[in-house]
Amino acid sequence: MSAFDNIEMSASFPGELEADIGLGGNERGDVQRIRVLSEVLGGRRTVGSAAAVLELTPRQARRLLARLRHGGGGAIGPRLRGRPSNHQIEPGIQSYAIDLMRERYADFGRSLATEKLAELHGMRVCAETLQKWMIAAGLR
Repeated sequence: MSAFDNIEMSASFPGELEADIGLGGNERGDVQRIRVLSEVLGGRRTVGSAAAVLELTPRQARRLLARLRHGGGGAIGPRLRGRPSNHQIEPGIQSYAIDLMRERYADFGRSLATEKLAELHGMRVCAETLQKWMIAAGLR
């Protein structure tokens, strides 16, 4: 138990602060972060106590505080929110892999199927991902 566990947060924002930080489509955790960090900006809380309340390191709290200052409330959340992952596999690859599995490799396990897809078809797919696709397609 830390010394900051009993610190209470204010129940609501003043109206002008809410508009200033841009509370548009932030999620619930982001709203709590904004509330606590706005108390730091207002001088009612230290960065250390904000870090303790948010269960962050002081360095992370300072970085979030800088993002809040420069970008408003919308800058607190994940930067890729609403965008596809950088590691996403193209949609056509999944359907092509499942078609190949049905036609040629129906009796193969996930590891051997992964090797054959890479070796013969140039498709590099993780064995766990292939297994999820196979289960979703009813092949396992």
